[in-house]
Amino acid sequence: MAAETCIGHDRSMPLPADLDQLDADTLRRLLIEQERELVWRQTKIERLTHELALHKRHRFGVRTERLSTEQVQLFEGNRPSNPVVPRQR
Repeated sequence: MAAETCIGHDRSMPLPADLDQLDADTLRRLLIEQERELVWRQTKIERLTHELALHKRHRFGVRTERLSTEQVQLFEGNRPSNPVVPRQR
């Protein structure tokens, strides 16, 4: 994931101290701005959660185990040259 520029999104959005004295249009703009910020943050959290899941799957996911050459030789060394085959009755 490419590094993202987060200008304006990393700082908290404090409410103005004179909130009860703002007119309706200003309150609407403030509400819209806060809604956009909330959507951006939720989207960012979802992206990071997804990215983390991918990293976890890559690191801890099920992998097929492969034997090293030395391990294969150990098993081959313990194998009898003339295996006994059980007789069927």
